Amino acid sequence: MKQKNCRYCWTSFIPNPRVGKRQKTWGKPACKKALKAENNARWRKENPDYCRQDYLPLTRSILKTLCRKMASNFFRSRGGATRNIPLPYKHPPVTKT
Repeated sequence: MKQKNCRYCWTSFIPNPRVGKRQKTWGKPACKKALKAENNARWRKENPDYCRQDYLPLTRSILKTLCRKMASNFFRSRGGATRNIPLPYKHPPVTKT
């Protein structure tokens, strides 16, 4: 297979045959970190509305319900030795800013 140069440190390497032309770095942690940061920045630019707070109140109410169910199942499965175990922290209500 033909040698390639790493996109970030310009070290020559032979790409993994299973990855081939798609391989951008040779595996050095600093190069992988730079590639990850570049991919994350590109993804955030292409999906600007992904992590908006429109869905947070609904998500929090669902999570509260799930946490209560999971906690009750956890405590129920432990038998009678659950009296001194505190319940999960209750978050204050979310205010829109």
